[in-house]
Order: sequence, then structure tokens, then C-alpha cells
Amino acid sequence: MAKETITYIISKDNLWVTNRPSKSVPTIKYSTSKSDARKFDGLEDLSIDLTNHRIFKLTHIEIDEEEEIKLE
Repeated sequence: MAKETITYIISKDNLWVTNRPSKSVPTIKYSTSKSDARKFDGLEDLSIDLTNHRIFKLTHIEIDEEEEIKLE
């Protein structure tokens, strides 16, 4: 059975969002490195105006395979 995990990363002008801004701390922080991008588990509770941002969906699929082997 495969386990699927979906996350999202957000960019603007080749910069990657590295934090989750909130009402108390509304500053969006960016990095030039994609590996620094923060993975979001959903987009509905974001306080980021996505008008000028690009969203990338990441799908990770974990598959367990079972195989019987015969020893000779």
C-alpha cells in the first residue's frame, strides 16, 4: 500500500518563502536556495498574498513492496 504526502512550497521572483507569516509577525522571509523553502501542508490558512507568488505542489509517495524469495 502506498502512502502519499502532499506539501507545497512558494516562490516569488526566484526567491523561496522560508517562514509562515502570521498576524502577529507578518514579515515574509525569503531565500535564494530552494532547499531552504518551507514546506506547507495546506494553503487555506496562509496569510501570504499569493497574487505575485508561484505555488509548487510536492507529492511524496512511499511504497512498501513485498516479495517472496527462495533460497537455493
